[in-house]
Amino acid sequence: MCYFLEILLLINIKLKLLKQFTMKEAKIKIQNFLTQYFTSYKLQDDENIFSLGFVNSMFAMQLVLFLEKEFKIVIDNEDLELDNFKSINAICSLLERKMAIYAQD
Repeated sequence: MCYFLEILLLINIKLKLLKQFTMKEAKIKIQNFLTQYFTSYKLQDDENIFSLGFVNSMFAMQLVLFLEKEFKIVIDNEDLELDNFKSINAICSLLERKMAIYAQD
């Protein structure tokens, strides 16, 4: 019984490490996508892209489509709030929440 619990603990630790690695990769992909559009500006992870004036409605649609295609998620109507897309960190948080929902299914 103790051996079984140790195995479960190790699996849980590996899953957490995999999730962290995956989110780091996701952040890099998001940063790379955004730098295609903000070529003359070094965007920080917590900077509000709406306040900086970089976003228009076409870009917002492209960002949603990128996230859905790249990460195999669906951005629902209730997800379409500025707070979910205002920064790299906010987008990563949305992505993490969406991936957690899919992992439960």
